[in-house]
Amino acid sequence: MGNAGTGRIREHRNRNVQQKIYDCAIDLFIEKGFENVKISDICKAAQVSTGTFYYYYPSKESIFFNYANAIDDLVESEFPKLKAATCEETLRNLIMFKFNASIQAGPAVNNVSWTAELKHNKDVAMDLRRVAYGYYMNTIEAGIRNGEFRQDINLYSATSLIRYAIGGLILHWSIQGEEMDVNSEAERIVDLIITLLKPPRE
Repeated sequence: MGNAGTGRIREHRNRNVQQKIYDCAIDLFIEKGFENVKISDICKAAQVSTGTFYYYYPSKESIFFNYANAIDDLVESEFPKLKAATCEETLRNLIMFKFNASIQAGPAVNNVSWTAELKHNKDVAMDLRRVAYGYYMNTIEAGIRNGEFRQDINLYSATSLIRYAIGGLILHWSIQGEEMDVNSEAERIVDLIITLLKPPRE
């Protein structure tokens, strides 16, 4: 096996170790609460050394940098089920899937995720290069081509509107928690976004 093959094996092994740390940490956070979990607890559960942990993650909070990637992986794997007969329905399914994934994680997990990005000056969740946003953009573009959506739509502006709407609602819900009917709010936001994208009625 050449150097390229050895490099791919090493890269795959590294991804597996990083994913194992992430999975064990999330399980512990859900079970015990973020503040009650120490890095040593995560290392013990993942069967790695402290040095290995810090190789992948500069802090306990930074584990949540992988949170956006995990949701993107879900979107990618579920897209065949989310794709509908129309671009409008496909986009609706994509946005609601993202909302529901964040809602199922719970306000505490989302709160820590936002805190981690602020603490480390990251913008992982809002990065337009994310896989999920690529699906939004492609669906809107297809809708423009087939006449479902307005011809004057700027793809980047429309996708940004979606990401800010999702991020803003989830952040608000993370703070308010059970006091907020987040499902109803999400549906109203999606309805408004779709209405803005559709051509005006003649």
